[in-house]
Amino acid sequence: KLSSQYPVFGGHSGPVIDTQFSPFNDHIIASGGEDGKVIIWGVPDDLTEEKHEDEVFNDPLLSLDRHTRREDTLAHGFLAWAHGMVNRKVAHVRFNPVAENVLATSSYDHTIKLWDINLGIERETLKGFSDVIQSIDWNWNGSLIVATCRDKRIRIFDPRSGGIIQDGACHQGIKGSRVVWMGDRNRVATTGFSRTSEREIFIWDTTNLQEPIKKVFVDTSSGLLMPTYDANCDMLYIGGKGDGNIRYYEYVNDDLFYLSEYQSTEPQRGLGAMPKYGVDVGACEIQRLYKVTNNYIEPISFRVPRKSDTFQEDVFPDTLAPQPALTSEEYFNGETKDPIMLSMKELYEHGYQPTANSSALLSQDSIAKQAGEGDATRSVAATYKQQGQGVDRHELEELKARNDELEQKLATVNSEKQEAEIQLASANEARKQLEGDLDTIKLLHESVKEELDRQLLEVGEAKQRLEDQLDAERSAHESAKRELASQKELVESLHKDIDKLHSADKDLKVHKEKSEELERRVKELESDLTKASQAARVLVEAVEKTFTL
Repeated sequence: KLSSQYPVFGGHSGPVIDTQFSPFNDHIIASGGEDGKVIIWGVPDDLTEEKHEDEVFNDPLLSLDRHTRREDTLAHGFLAWAHGMVNRKVAHVRFNPVAENVLATSSYDHTIKLWDINLGIERETLKGFSDVIQSIDWNWNGSLIVATCRDKRIRIFDPRSGGIIQDGACHQGIKGSRVVWMGDRNRVATTGFSRTSEREIFIWDTTNLQEPIKKVFVDTSSGLLMPTYDANCDMLYIGGKGDGNIRYYEYVNDDLFYLSEYQSTEPQRGLGAMPKYGVDVGACEIQRLYKVTNNYIEPISFRVPRKSDTFQEDVFPDTLAPQPALTSEEYFNGETKDPIMLSMKELYEHGYQPTANSSALLSQDSIAKQAGEGDATRSVAATYKQQGQGVDRHELEELKARNDELEQKLATVNSEKQEAEIQLASANEARKQLEGDLDTIKLLHESVKEELDRQLLEVGEAKQRLEDQLDAERSAHESAKRELASQKELVESLHKDIDKLHSADKDLKVHKEKSEELERRVKELESDLTKASQAARVLVEAVEKTFTL
């Protein structure tokens, strides 16, 4: 168990969001915080000694402050601030894996900036995001950057030209996504949520982001998935924020094969990976993750179960060496090289030699600032001693008076130092009280955030149900519309038939009238015929009477 009195590096005026060690110097750390600053720290060689316990280091090697608030969101006022739109948080810091002192940072100002921390200057700004950047990562040789965004898209940039190489639609859920480059292949893995809030993993071909080449369903939990890729063993480790489990998959021929999972009841807030040259090769440890909880950091070892004590070449190929292949100047001049590789067999046989502390980033002003009055006194005495100059009595008295004056100043400084230490102790007590209040606020924030996530999940599910109902109603509407059109055509046909019937009825009336006229004439003709018959009969009778006579 380590000491509970940790040294503290304090330079941010807001909470620290992300940190990363330099891949080429064990004593250089970059940090980004909610204050919009990127700070580069130098870790002393003797940091673990007792004299540094509970010490506060507040003099960083470098402080970069170029991420700004987005002007187009400032007009939204308090509501925009409440949603985190107007702040300029630095959410991610990532060192280039090949070039020394090249750092990429992303911010809530919707940009990614490239820094040359050797000179302390900004070299490039990557734009093209319409919302908050959720994750960034470098490719194998540091020539490309991949990023996911809250606008549900994935983009690949050429960081030195600032241009977008590829752009495609990513996970469509309302929660965050994460991305990691898969070693020296042109493949990236992303984690996120579907429209129905299912956690999923996508594998992408970086030459074509129109559609993922592999989709893997994970589960329906609500925590963000945090991916870590082991390029040496082609394994993808997935830990859920707020979960206690860590799943691991093997990547083979554009497919992911689930192997197993580490199970725990303690939820994790973050995961970090030990560089491969830091694992225990003799114990066949292929990965060591550091699980961050609310109260402690737990190392988790993943090992291959083999009994042999000999070096296992199949599970320990050459890995990335802690040596840069390019300087920052060469990188920004357009040079590209693959990273330098380290033989794991040599590491197994000879052990790892950590890099020495470097003050290359320290300016003379900062060095002078760290020197106290006592150091200045000793420096003067040492200068005279080294020069070996002879002095007369008068000069000796002047030196003595100067020494007395310096001793008085030193006593004054010591008195001020003691007073400052008392004030520092009081400030530390106040800081501890504030930290306790901050922990309470953080717990309340986590509770509110979980409740908000739950409500957002319910809103998403309700939205999906409404969309499904709307689709069904649209389908029914289209069907009714088609039926109405069919009925309209039938009515028009009936109207035409009625018009024909009306026309036929008119013709029938005409024929009926003609028929009645004919019947009347027939009756008249029949009457005339009857009369003629009667007249003929009378005539015949008269003729017969005539002949009879």
